[in-house]
Amino acid sequence: MADMKQIKICLVTLPYLIGRSWVRQDAEILRSLGFDVVTLPIPCGFPNPRCFIWLIKHARSILNCHFIFEWFAFPAIVIIGKALGKPTVLNSVGYEVALYPEFGYGLASSRFERAMISLGFRNADYVMAISKESAKWAKTWGAQNVAVIYEGIDIDKFKYKARKPKYRSRNKIVTVAYLGLMNVIRKDLITLLKALKLVVDVLPDAKLIIVGEKMDGYPVLVKTAKEVGIADAIVFKGFVNSEELLNIIYDASVFVMPSLQEGFPTALCEALSCGVPIVTTTRPAMNEVFENNVHALLVEAKNPQKLAEAITTILTHRDLTEVIAYNGRKLVETKYSKEVRAKNLKNFFLTVLNDTRKYNKCQGVNVIWLIIFIVLCVTCPLVIILHGLFNRFFKP
Repeated sequence: MADMKQIKICLVTLPYLIGRSWVRQDAEILRSLGFDVVTLPIPCGFPNPRCFIWLIKHARSILNCHFIFEWFAFPAIVIIGKALGKPTVLNSVGYEVALYPEFGYGLASSRFERAMISLGFRNADYVMAISKESAKWAKTWGAQNVAVIYEGIDIDKFKYKARKPKYRSRNKIVTVAYLGLMNVIRKDLITLLKALKLVVDVLPDAKLIIVGEKMDGYPVLVKTAKEVGIADAIVFKGFVNSEELLNIIYDASVFVMPSLQEGFPTALCEALSCGVPIVTTTRPAMNEVFENNVHALLVEAKNPQKLAEAITTILTHRDLTEVIAYNGRKLVETKYSKEVRAKNLKNFFLTVLNDTRKYNKCQGVNVIWLIIFIVLCVTCPLVIILHGLFNRFFKP
């Protein structure tokens, strides 16, 4: 086996994810462990003509790497790995694996998409998942060798500060979510607005700060706020830089995220890392990460009354909030920190490298898989277009 410093990893993800903190952090971790990491953006999740052009452009980099690590589990890179004889490691996150038709969340909205996702997972050599919830879905699609490696919070960036009046504003509620319509539904911000009305009835000075880019879900929230009668109690901050985000979190009395589903509740853990108590739901993966009344107050989803009661409890019971904030910080330090993820990533990738049976098996160009990839690059876009037209004109 080659020395670890000579091991080259191609870290592949979608273009809009390249700059995200989670991807950058994993690349930094792997480099700190001694791996030679090359980061490549791939144009889409399913094979299409652009993927074929991408393969031609980056074939040398892939052929020179020891294995491919894809951050977001899409099938195209698995097929490329099979075609070029390179082991593939998928990081199963959430949207690409979960399927929640009751609130329109998940990539697999058609049989074709489900077939492609299953093709990727069944043929991936190794799969990582950022929670047991994501691992469950990956196994549903046929994944083998699934390891749960939780997300890692940078506890040096999100520093713990004890709850003191000099930097905590009174009755300030904070949530963070980009305001795309699907995300507004998934984060269940409508229920949060309804709960805010009940909180304001008890604590008239309560304010909700919503941080996140204003997209097509923003007008829905503005309209709902006016209808509920709490428009004056909400501040839409829009997109903010990391420094301003930290200041907003530190200034919060409570961080609230009533999500219906999370691959991993990163924003909630970041708030806990800062010493801010949190309120969330009993849905996945919050019920996996947090213990009720220990690290968070967990409430039934889509229940404004229960959510309002939990928020009010945090705002009016300082002793409880101090305990939750302290326990939450300890939880992040011991289970969900960047350092813990680094340790787990090291052990995981050493396992991959030491699996000589599969390592030696995945060598050389496979013409059959290369042909499959070329065929899918041509046919996938056509199938997706036809499926969209069918849904538009023929489905009731």
